[in-house]
Amino acid sequence: MKPINIFLLLFLLSAVNLSGFSFGTEEGDSIEVILIEAYSPKDSPDKMVLTFFASEPVKAEVIFSNKTVPLGEEFKESHTNSIDIKGVPPQEELIIFYIRVTGESGGSNLSEPFDIVAEGNTSISGGADLTGCLIGTAVYAIPAVYYNFHNDSLGLGLGKEFPLLSFYSGGYNYPNGYLAVEYTYSDIHDIKSRYNFGYKQIIEIPFINYVSFGFSFSTDFRGRNAVVPEVSLGLFRIMNVFTLYVRTSHYVFPANKGNNMTQLSLGLFSAFFSFQK
Repeated sequence: MKPINIFLLLFLLSAVNLSGFSFGTEEGDSIEVILIEAYSPKDSPDKMVLTFFASEPVKAEVIFSNKTVPLGEEFKESHTNSIDIKGVPPQEELIIFYIRVTGESGGSNLSEPFDIVAEGNTSISGGADLTGCLIGTAVYAIPAVYYNFHNDSLGLGLGKEFPLLSFYSGGYNYPNGYLAVEYTYSDIHDIKSRYNFGYKQIIEIPFINYVSFGFSFSTDFRGRNAVVPEVSLGLFRIMNVFTLYVRTSHYVFPANKGNNMTQLSLGLFSAFFSFQK
């Protein structure tokens, strides 16, 4: 498979994951509700599985037509719950619900209405903000820009990092760390398409969003392998979901130190589209 095809495959897989998101409209302060999935399992029609994120740590409750269900007392960004919907009356075979979130500052927001088909449908059938979803997809598609330094040569490059698994401890805007795969393409000497597999540790700090330290294994699958230490700074958020970062990485090729190079990059980070742990 050609390198560019692998890159497109990674992006399409992530875009499919993104398509499950809907950007709710809120009232009051800007706390964004990002719905991942809501469905009633066919083998448990009296339950609703609900997964969503918020743009900051929140407590949440689900509001049905005849009852309100609290989702715990802990402030957190990621919420996954199985909710008893027995006795909730459907409206034209749909169960309609809202998500109310309360931030640590006390601000409370109510989502737009969502609905699922009663009795075991596995899809969200309403309440999706298509415009917000398309904008989010477009922003997520923006590649990172790389500036490479190799001896006396300079070169530009493009690429994209895909967080795969994020590690949270609760109550934080960012994960403690995450595992990621990254595709890069550079026009410098013979180092063209490369694939980086690594771990990044995130530390939230004042004035900017975070500093991140990472270590990756890099390969072109042709025997030219490298180890890559890196440092990133998360500068500011976009749409409360993405963070613009600047990063410096140093590629060390143990088998050919003449290929060693330093790389500066500017891109967008989001752990919302990764698996959470």
